[in-house]
Amino acid sequence: MNIADQLLTKYPIISDQVDIKELGALLRELEKTLRRGATGNIVEFGCYVGTTSLFIRRLLDAYD
Repeated sequence: MNIADQLLTKYPIISDQVDIKELGALLRELEKTLRRGATGNIVEFGCYVGTTSLFIRRLLDAYD
């Protein structure tokens, strides 16, 4: 199981603005990018409750 899926299993989604399928797709693509060793910045536009930002941070922390 990849780290993105582990995070989705471990932590609840705190908003109804994104579902597990959408968040999973985003995190798995980000994880592929991290595994390739790409450098750069991540920009997440919009913040309702911060679910996506929170999970992105968790994934980045796992790779730090």
